[in-house]
Amino acid sequence: HYIALLVTLYFIMLQYMAQKLNHNYVNAVNSMQLYRKKKNELTQSEQKFETIFQNVPIGSFLYDKDLIIQDTNQEFLNFLGAPREFIVGLDMKKLDNKKVVSALQTAIDGASGAYEGSYKTKYANKDIWVIINTNPLFNAYHEVTGAVAIVMDITKRVKQEKNIEHQANHDALTNIPNRMNLLRNTNREISRYKRHDIIC
Repeated sequence: HYIALLVTLYFIMLQYMAQKLNHNYVNAVNSMQLYRKKKNELTQSEQKFETIFQNVPIGSFLYDKDLIIQDTNQEFLNFLGAPREFIVGLDMKKLDNKKVVSALQTAIDGASGAYEGSYKTKYANKDIWVIINTNPLFNAYHEVTGAVAIVMDITKRVKQEKNIEHQANHDALTNIPNRMNLLRNTNREISRYKRHDIIC
């Protein structure tokens, strides 16, 4: 009778252990499937980002917290007139234009940065006009890991605007300042003299 009880307890424990093992095995399989699914989703997300990043028709680049460029797309290289090996790894803290550096640093500080104005390229030594927008990149703990910059070359637009302004203020035949320009400059000088009490 005592042996029968022990055998019964043994089989109950075996059944319990088998159920526990089966439960753990099912959980492990589910976890593996979930891991593979998330890994696949992450891979697809990275591929989508890479496709957009490389093919977007405006310049863009990624940089780390030390303001060093980690990657760039072809459009950015095209309007800078520089090879990839010159741009990737570039330490942007050493750029001459400190307003650009400030816009880049703003994203590393966790906010959106912006700059619009002239810029002299380091490699081709070209004078261009750009709009730069920077945004921070965060990890899962909402810590800044780097930033992305979107750069538009607006040199043609600026030149056209300056050309239109010049045409509006100068005689087409002689290229000397026209009457509108003369009146505006005269009014400006009168206002300046009045501010300094030179005339009443």
